[in-house]
Formats: sequence, structure tokens, C-alpha cells
Amino acid sequence: MIDSYNKTMDDLLMRFHLIDALRGFAALWVVLYHANEGGHLDGLVQLIPEAFVMIIFELGHAGVPIFFVLSGFVIAHSIKNDSVNGSYFAKFTLRRSLRLDPPYWAAIVLVILLAWLSSNVKGEFYELPDLVTILAHMFYLQGILEIPHLSIIFWTLCLEIQFYLVFCGLAYLTQKFEKYTNKAFVIIFTLVGLISLLWPVGMLKENIYPGLFLPFFHAFLLGVFTYWSWQKKISIHFFYLYFLIVIISSVISQSSFSIAAALTAFIIHECARFNLITSLNWRWIQFLGVISYSLYLTHSPITGASYFLFYRLFGDSIFSQAIAFLVSTGTCIIFAYMFWWLFEKWSIKLSKKVLWHKGKGPSNKEKIATAVSCKKSVN
Repeated sequence: MIDSYNKTMDDLLMRFHLIDALRGFAALWVVLYHANEGGHLDGLVQLIPEAFVMIIFELGHAGVPIFFVLSGFVIAHSIKNDSVNGSYFAKFTLRRSLRLDPPYWAAIVLVILLAWLSSNVKGEFYELPDLVTILAHMFYLQGILEIPHLSIIFWTLCLEIQFYLVFCGLAYLTQKFEKYTNKAFVIIFTLVGLISLLWPVGMLKENIYPGLFLPFFHAFLLGVFTYWSWQKKISIHFFYLYFLIVIISSVISQSSFSIAAALTAFIIHECARFNLITSLNWRWIQFLGVISYSLYLTHSPITGASYFLFYRLFGDSIFSQAIAFLVSTGTCIIFAYMFWWLFEKWSIKLSKKVLWHKGKGPSNKEKIATAVSCKKSVN
């Protein structure tokens, strides 16, 4: 019965086609950003109108806040009806670990291997990372320990893991205090929302400790509040107020990160309100959504390697840069699919074998009924 419930909920998540489409779009946008940021297309971008260069390449870093908002939305959905206690928290952590860690660890090996191969081809010295660096990366602690990231994209994964654990902990805390007051949810998440706004409004400029996710917390909460507003767990006015505070303050401070996060949340919120959460069900972008995690994990070393090999074989000219752009982008997508098939596909299956607890809360039959009801609401 529990397996049936897990399958129902997982299938339901896949019906959020808009979410999967945005995930695929964000991953591809980051790929294009790093292709230009890495200096691989310097000659080509000079021939493209500046507006197109900005939209296609330079703004690609906005893929990161899009990911954060999507994470908040999905994680709010995944535990919305669950009774969170100590056992649940442990299994939640294990489930997240089984889902995310194997592909991430494989990406760490890939980064080290390609860096070693590159150094040998170029005749440069490469020092393999020490055990402390590898262990810190395996447990997403490199940012907190102030150890340089082995790959430029790994910092975001550290923040994602922190958010998952903190959010689940806040759900546990809320349910704990609901025994004493029915306003526990309002009190806790109003306070959390206010704390998260300290950074986008400019009251705090720096992180309180290196590597913590707090300066980016508002992006995750935008996703959470989007989902809760759609599901009528919070007032729609609360969402709009939080959104307006973030968007106005980020426009004033010219924070492209917060602007992208706020606009993403607003788009999802309005699409959900008008029953468009299943929009963008196009095969190619849904495919990118499926492999988005693998594409994000692997694109940086594959981008560098593919451009290097192409220019070494065919030279570096305007024409070769145009061809290399197509070849490299295609290579990143193809490699990501193979990586997904080898690692991520099996990590997803493995994570689904972790059963949620049988503690208090809605029965499994009630949970399935809730899932089916929610499924009907998006159709």
C-alpha cells in the first residue's frame, strides 16, 4: 500500500509539466551561460546582436534561482500531507541522499578524471584533491569548510541540501507546536519569511557564516509559498506581499538573482491559478526536464573538454566557433542522457524503495485519495 502511495505521488509530480519544462530550460540556460563565460565563443558573440547575447548567454546564470524556486515548490508538495517526526526526518534524509548522492558522487569522479586527463594532454601539473576535500564534497560541506569547489556548479547543491533538511525540520517543529497552538504554522513561517527577507531588502549584506544557504533562502521560500498559495494553505495575499517585497527590493538593488527567483515564482503561481500547471508538455523540453539534474552536474567539464578538443582538431575561427557551439551543446545533452541512464535513473528507483513511516497522520488510503484529488485538480 505504501509503495502504491509513493508511486501515485511520484507520478503526480511528473504531471507538473510546467515545473519539468522550467527545470529543463534552466539547465540548458546554465549550459549556454558557461559556454560563453568560459571564453569559448569570444569571436562568435561579437557578431551576434548584444540583446541576443544577453538573453541567450549572459543571463543564463538565472537558471540557478529558477532551480531554487522549483525545489521549494516540489519539496512543499512532496511532504504536504505527511506527519513529520524523528523517524520521518531520518527517512526523508535517506531518501534525498539516495536520490541525489550517487549522480553527484559520479560527477565528482568525472570532474577529477577530466581535470587529470586535461593536465596530461596539455602537459600541465595537476594535483589530485586530498581526502579531506573529497569527503567534504561527498557530504556537501565544502562551502561551510571554505574548501574550493571541485566544479563551479557544486555550490548550489550544498545549498539545496541545507534547504531540504531545514524545511523538513521546520515542518517537524510546526507540527510539534500545533499541539499547543493552532497558530503554530502561521507564527513559524511568518517569522521564517521575515528572516529570509533580511538579505533581499538589504538589511544584511553578508552571510552570517560561510557556506550557509540563508542569503538565498527567499528563493526557496518563493517556491514553497507559491505551492501553498495554490493549495490554499496560505492566503494568496501573503504570497503577493512576499513576492512584491522581493521583486521591488531586488529591482532597487539590481539583484538579477532575486529578480529571476521572484518572476519564476510569479509565473508558476499564475499558471497554477489558471490551471496551466500541466502546460509546456512538449516532448523535447520534457526530455530536458528529465535529464536536467544530470545535465547540470556534468555540463561544466564536458563543455570545457568538448570545446578544447574541437578547437584542437579544427582550429579556432568564427566559423569553427559556431560549429563548436552546436557540437558542444549537443554533446552535453547526449552525455547527460547517458549519465542519467547510468546513475540517476537507478538512484531514483533506489530512493523509492525507502518507505515512509507508519506513524500518526493520514492513512495510506487517505493519502492516495488526496493525491488522486490533487491530480484531478491539475487536469
